[in-house]
Amino acid sequence: MLGFICGNVVSVEENTILIQSGDIGFEVSVSDFTLQKCVEGQKTQLFTYLQVREDGLTLYGFADKYEKNLFLKLISVSGIGCKMALSVLSNCSVTDLLSAICTGNVKLLSSVKGIGKKTAERIVLELREKVVPVGDTVEIARQEYSFNSEENDAVALLISMGIAKNDAENRVKHAVEAGLSEAGDIIKFALKNAR
Repeated sequence: MLGFICGNVVSVEENTILIQSGDIGFEVSVSDFTLQKCVEGQKTQLFTYLQVREDGLTLYGFADKYEKNLFLKLISVSGIGCKMALSVLSNCSVTDLLSAICTGNVKLLSSVKGIGKKTAERIVLELREKVVPVGDTVEIARQEYSFNSEENDAVALLISMGIAKNDAENRVKHAVEAGLSEAGDIIKFALKNAR
Protein backbone atom coordinates (compact mmCIF):
# COMPACT_ATOMS: atom_id res chain seq x y z
CA MET A 1 0.00 0.00 0.00
CA LEU A 2 2.71 2.49 1.01
CA GLY A 3 5.96 1.68 -0.80
CA PHE A 4 8.04 4.58 0.48
CA ILE A 5 7.74 7.98 2.12
CA CYS A 6 9.72 11.17 1.47
CA GLY A 7 9.73 14.15 3.76
CA ASN A 8 11.45 16.18 6.44
CA VAL A 9 12.43 14.56 9.73
CA VAL A 10 10.57 16.48 12.45
CA SER A 11 11.77 14.48 15.45
CA VAL A 12 13.94 11.46 16.22
CA GLU A 13 13.30 9.32 19.28
CA GLU A 14 14.19 5.78 20.32
CA ASN A 15 13.33 3.62 17.28
CA THR A 16 10.65 6.12 16.15
CA ILE A 17 10.88 9.08 13.84
CA LEU A 18 8.28 11.64 12.80
CA ILE A 19 8.36 12.55 9.10
CA GLN A 20 6.39 15.44 7.64
CA SER A 21 5.27 14.71 4.09
CA GLY A 22 3.07 17.49 2.78
CA ASP A 23 0.72 18.51 5.59
CA ILE A 24 0.79 15.09 7.28
CA GLY A 25 3.17 13.83 9.96
CA PHE A 26 3.89 10.10 9.80
CA GLU A 27 5.14 8.27 12.89
CA VAL A 28 7.50 5.56 11.64
CA SER A 29 9.07 2.70 13.61
CA VAL A 30 12.68 2.11 12.51
CA SER A 31 15.72 0.00 13.35
CA ASP A 32 18.84 1.49 14.95
CA PHE A 33 20.53 1.33 11.53
CA THR A 34 17.83 3.47 9.89
CA LEU A 35 17.63 5.76 12.93
CA GLN A 36 21.31 6.69 12.41
CA LYS A 37 20.51 7.74 8.82
CA CYS A 38 17.74 10.15 9.89
CA VAL A 39 18.76 13.61 11.01
CA GLU A 40 16.27 16.03 12.52
CA GLY A 41 15.51 18.88 10.12
CA GLN A 42 16.80 17.05 7.04
CA LYS A 43 14.90 15.42 4.19
CA THR A 44 14.83 11.63 4.07
CA GLN A 45 13.31 8.79 2.08
CA LEU A 46 12.30 5.53 3.73
CA PHE A 47 10.97 2.33 2.20
CA THR A 48 7.91 1.36 4.22
CA TYR A 49 5.78 -1.53 5.41
CA LEU A 50 2.32 -0.93 6.89
CA GLN A 51 1.23 -3.44 9.53
CA VAL A 52 -2.55 -3.65 9.85
CA ARG A 53 -3.94 -5.15 13.07
CA GLU A 54 -7.25 -5.03 14.90
CA ASP A 55 -5.83 -2.68 17.52
CA GLY A 56 -4.26 -0.25 15.05
CA LEU A 57 -1.85 0.50 12.22
CA THR A 58 1.94 0.66 12.52
CA LEU A 59 4.22 2.05 9.83
CA TYR A 60 7.73 0.61 9.64
CA GLY A 61 10.50 2.39 7.73
CA PHE A 62 13.81 1.25 6.25
CA ALA A 63 16.82 3.18 4.96
CA ASP A 64 17.14 0.90 1.92
CA LYS A 65 15.34 -1.87 0.09
CA TYR A 66 17.77 -4.52 1.36
CA GLU A 67 16.80 -3.88 4.98
CA LYS A 68 13.10 -3.88 4.06
CA ASN A 69 13.37 -7.13 2.11
CA LEU A 70 15.18 -8.80 5.01
CA PHE A 71 12.50 -7.51 7.41
CA LEU A 72 9.78 -9.06 5.20
CA LYS A 73 11.66 -12.36 5.15
CA LEU A 74 12.06 -12.30 8.94
CA ILE A 75 8.34 -11.74 9.59
CA SER A 76 7.55 -14.67 7.29
CA VAL A 77 9.24 -16.94 9.85
CA SER A 78 6.84 -18.59 12.27
CA GLY A 79 6.94 -16.82 15.65
CA ILE A 80 8.69 -13.66 14.41
CA GLY A 81 6.55 -10.53 14.51
CA CYS A 82 7.31 -7.02 13.30
CA LYS A 83 8.77 -5.80 16.61
CA MET A 84 11.02 -8.84 16.91
CA ALA A 85 12.19 -8.46 13.29
CA LEU A 86 13.00 -4.79 13.96
CA SER A 87 14.92 -5.81 17.07
CA VAL A 88 16.98 -8.28 15.00
CA LEU A 89 17.76 -5.55 12.43
CA SER A 90 18.74 -3.17 15.25
CA ASN A 91 21.22 -5.67 16.65
CA CYS A 92 22.70 -7.05 13.41
CA SER A 93 23.71 -5.23 10.24
CA VAL A 94 22.17 -6.51 7.01
CA THR A 95 25.56 -7.95 6.06
CA ASP A 96 26.03 -9.78 9.38
CA LEU A 97 22.46 -11.07 9.34
CA LEU A 98 22.75 -12.42 5.80
CA SER A 99 26.05 -14.03 6.73
CA ALA A 100 24.58 -15.59 9.91
CA ILE A 101 21.63 -17.05 7.99
CA CYS A 102 23.77 -18.39 5.13
CA THR A 103 26.39 -19.94 7.42
CA GLY A 104 23.94 -21.15 10.10
CA ASN A 105 25.45 -18.92 12.80
CA VAL A 106 22.76 -19.58 15.43
CA LYS A 107 24.94 -18.04 18.16
CA LEU A 108 24.81 -14.57 16.59
CA LEU A 109 21.05 -14.72 16.06
CA SER A 110 20.34 -16.00 19.57
CA SER A 111 22.39 -13.11 21.01
CA VAL A 112 19.48 -10.80 20.10
CA LYS A 113 17.25 -10.13 23.12
CA GLY A 114 14.06 -12.19 22.90
CA ILE A 115 15.43 -14.74 20.44
CA GLY A 116 16.26 -18.13 21.90
CA LYS A 117 18.25 -20.92 20.32
CA LYS A 118 15.17 -22.64 18.85
CA THR A 119 13.90 -19.43 17.23
CA ALA A 120 17.38 -18.71 15.85
CA GLU A 121 17.51 -22.23 14.39
CA ARG A 122 14.07 -21.69 12.83
CA ILE A 123 15.24 -18.43 11.21
CA VAL A 124 18.23 -20.23 9.67
CA LEU A 125 16.14 -23.22 8.58
CA GLU A 126 13.34 -21.18 6.98
CA LEU A 127 15.45 -18.43 5.39
CA ARG A 128 18.67 -20.14 4.31
CA GLU A 129 17.21 -20.98 0.88
CA LYS A 130 15.43 -17.62 0.55
CA VAL A 131 18.33 -15.21 1.02
CA VAL A 132 21.07 -14.50 -1.49
CA PRO A 133 24.51 -15.53 -0.20
CA VAL A 134 26.79 -12.79 1.09
CA GLY A 135 28.98 -11.36 -1.67
CA ASP A 136 27.79 -9.41 -4.70
CA THR A 137 24.44 -8.47 -3.12
CA VAL A 138 26.08 -7.13 0.03
CA GLU A 139 28.55 -5.12 -2.06
CA ILE A 140 25.65 -3.63 -4.04
CA ALA A 141 23.89 -2.82 -0.76
CA ARG A 142 26.99 -1.03 0.56
CA GLN A 143 27.20 1.05 -2.60
CA GLU A 144 23.54 2.01 -2.30
CA TYR A 145 24.01 3.11 1.33
CA SER A 146 26.38 5.82 0.16
CA PHE A 147 23.69 7.77 -1.74
CA ASN A 148 22.36 10.76 0.22
CA SER A 149 18.80 12.12 -0.24
CA GLU A 150 19.78 14.54 -3.04
CA GLU A 151 21.51 11.73 -4.94
CA ASN A 152 18.58 9.36 -4.36
CA ASP A 153 16.21 12.02 -5.75
CA ALA A 154 18.43 12.34 -8.82
CA VAL A 155 18.49 8.55 -9.35
CA ALA A 156 14.69 8.35 -9.00
CA LEU A 157 14.16 11.15 -11.52
CA LEU A 158 16.55 9.58 -14.04
CA ILE A 159 14.73 6.25 -13.70
CA SER A 160 11.40 8.03 -14.26
CA MET A 161 12.90 9.35 -17.54
CA GLY A 162 13.36 5.77 -18.72
CA ILE A 163 17.01 5.29 -17.76
CA ALA A 164 17.85 1.85 -16.30
CA LYS A 165 18.50 1.81 -12.53
CA ASN A 166 22.15 0.70 -12.78
CA ASP A 167 22.84 3.28 -15.48
CA ALA A 168 21.11 6.01 -13.44
CA GLU A 169 23.16 5.13 -10.34
CA ASN A 170 26.41 5.13 -12.32
CA ARG A 171 25.61 8.54 -13.86
CA VAL A 172 24.84 9.99 -10.43
CA LYS A 173 28.08 8.56 -8.98
CA HIS A 174 29.99 10.12 -11.89
CA ALA A 175 28.31 13.50 -11.21
CA VAL A 176 29.18 13.29 -7.49
CA GLU A 177 32.79 12.42 -8.37
CA ALA A 178 32.80 15.61 -10.47
CA GLY A 179 31.96 17.57 -7.30
CA LEU A 180 28.20 18.13 -7.73
CA SER A 181 25.84 17.82 -4.76
CA GLU A 182 22.48 19.42 -5.66
CA ALA A 183 19.90 17.10 -7.30
CA GLY A 184 19.24 19.54 -10.17
CA ASP A 185 22.94 19.89 -11.00
CA ILE A 186 23.49 16.14 -10.73
CA ILE A 187 20.62 15.45 -13.16
CA LYS A 188 21.87 18.01 -15.72
CA PHE A 189 25.36 16.52 -15.56
CA ALA A 190 24.02 12.94 -15.72
CA LEU A 191 21.97 13.69 -18.83
CA LYS A 192 24.91 15.34 -20.63
CA ASN A 193 27.60 12.90 -19.55
CA ALA A 194 26.36 9.33 -19.91
CA ARG A 195 28.96 6.86 -18.76
